[in-house]
Amino acid sequence: YLSQVLRTYRGNISKSAQHAGINIKNFHEKMARYGLKKEAFK
Repeated sequence: YLSQVLRTYRGNISKSAQHAGINIKNFHEKMARYGLKKEAFK
């Protein structure tokens, strides 16, 4: 789900987190947990 949201917002963490309904800190933690890098979605 996170990768889909990041793809939709082209790696924009703020917009992706808002869309997912979680705060930015938690979004960053989930990205790290799953090995996702924002650069991969730009």
